[in-house]
Amino acid sequence: GYVSYFVLTDTNELYVWGDNRQYEIDLNMGSATYFPNPFKFNTSALKTGGSTIVDIQPPKGNLWALKMSDGRIYTSRKINSQNFLENRYEYQSNAPFYAATNDVRKFVLTAYSSFLLTKSGDVYTWGIGDLGEMQIDSVLEERGTPVLHKINGGLKIESIAGGDRHMIALTNDSHVLTWGRGNYGQLGYGGGGYPLTIQDITYNGDLNGTTPVGVFSGRISSYVVTSEGKVV
Repeated sequence: GYVSYFVLTDTNELYVWGDNRQYEIDLNMGSATYFPNPFKFNTSALKTGGSTIVDIQPPKGNLWALKMSDGRIYTSRKINSQNFLENRYEYQSNAPFYAATNDVRKFVLTAYSSFLLTKSGDVYTWGIGDLGEMQIDSVLEERGTPVLHKINGGLKIESIAGGDRHMIALTNDSHVLTWGRGNYGQLGYGGGGYPLTIQDITYNGDLNGTTPVGVFSGRISSYVVTSEGKVV
C-alpha cells in the first residue's frame, strides 16, 4: 500500500503494519495511530466453508480488499455510490454483484475507482473517473454500480493494475494499454497531463520488440514484465 503493508503467508494468515492515521489498516480497535510491527489480522469470519484468501489489494487511500477462493470480494469499508467510504469497521461483500459469480480473476483499486477483471477477460468499473481512469461513456463519470468497460471496442484483457489515478492493462494479444492521469509520465505514451483516451504503448520506447507478459503499477509509475525477462 501507500503507507501500510500487507503480507499473506503460505499458511493463509494475514499480517499488516504501517500507518493507520486514516484507518488504512484497522477495522476494530478504533484508534488512529501507527503500527510499527507486523501483527496478525483476524480473518476467521471471512473464511467460511473452508475458503481461503487468494489475493490482496492493499490500501489506495484508506480502502483495501481481499479476494476469497470461492469468488467473494471483501472490502475494508462500505462503498457508497461515489466510491467513498462510509463505515469504518464493517466488511462488505457487495453481494448483489460479487456473490453471483465465481468469475473474478482480479480486483483492482485506484484512489477513487474500482475495477474487476473476469476470467473471460471483461473489465467492470465503478466510482469516480474525472481524470479519465474509468473511460466508460464520458470522461467525467460517476458510477455507483459496476459497468462493463468496453476497452477499445471490447478487447479482452489478460491482466490489469492500478495506481493513484491511472490504469495499465495487458490484452490477450500482448498489447499494453494505459489511461487516466499521466502528468508524471506514468502512461508511457510520450506525453503528460490527462489525455482522456486509452493509449496503446506496446511499441513505445524499450517495449518495442518485446513480448509483454505482465503489468504492475506503483502510485505514479507503471511496469511491464516481458517474456525476455526484462522489466520496463
